[in-house]
Amino acid sequence: MNNYILRPMCANDVTQIASINSDIFLSLAWSRQMMLDELQDDSKHYIVCTEGDRIIGYGGFSQILNEGHIMNIAVVNECRRLKIGSTILNMLLSKMRQLKIDSATLEVEEDNVNAIAMYKKAGFVEQGKRPNYYGKGRHCLILWVHI
Repeated sequence: MNNYILRPMCANDVTQIASINSDIFLSLAWSRQMMLDELQDDSKHYIVCTEGDRIIGYGGFSQILNEGHIMNIAVVNECRRLKIGSTILNMLLSKMRQLKIDSATLEVEEDNVNAIAMYKKAGFVEQGKRPNYYGKGRHCLILWVHI
């Protein structure tokens, strides 16, 4: 990575995060308030990747006992294919290990081949499918990894 910095997400980041969410997740984007609510929950852990003052990616997970549920990983379009998503994923998995979490799960749209390849490279395996999870005809795969 270039001069990118990974750090915990804070409330001041939420406006940029909401903009990234709108660009990437479109109608499924979380609102600014939803992100603020996530940051108030001690079981949630989010990080951002910055280039200067600009957030170019973020990711987070929810801790549920000894499991981690990856909620989102997003990278702005012009910074994709630079391993930023993989770096964020690895940081999240590292944080899970610190918290003694022993497995992680996530949902990914079944036609998001780049994300699926990234997750499989990190050891995730498909364990199920949810039809119409992202809307009519948009199915998700359920992936798990033992940490």
